[in-house]
Amino acid sequence: MRRRRTWRAVAAALPAGDGAGAGDDDGASRRRGLRLLCVRLAAVMAFVDGRVDDAKMTRVLALARALGVHADFVTAVHELLVGEVAWVAADQIRHNIATIPGVPYDQAHPYAAFLPYTDGREDPALAARYDALADLPDGSLGKAFYEHYTRNGFAFLTA
Repeated sequence: MRRRRTWRAVAAALPAGDGAGAGDDDGASRRRGLRLLCVRLAAVMAFVDGRVDDAKMTRVLALARALGVHADFVTAVHELLVGEVAWVAADQIRHNIATIPGVPYDQAHPYAAFLPYTDGREDPALAARYDALADLPDGSLGKAFYEHYTRNGFAFLTA
């Protein structure tokens, strides 16, 4: 009984015409959409604290299996659970690049689109401008940008 109330609450929360079964006489598409939404929400909740937790990922996979949800993000959760971090990172980059029109994905160099000033395409003048951000006053946007990038180990354009 409790599960039915939960499903009804989820269904009621979805806006009309959400694409999850609009126009279906039998509602099968809508039910598939609700199952997918439930697994997506569980996956978000599993990672919202920024930590990779095997027990939480296992629960997400069990929910996906129980609801019959097969999606790329479920595969990624499984691969992360079995320790394939490099595969998951490459898959995430592939999905991110697919959202940017006109940016090609190079499987051999998946980060190439985000690192345009490498492999012989360095720009020393631009690198000097980025390095100069370190000398800006504390509290300035440029200094905060520089500190954020260097503190987190992000690829930073340097000479």
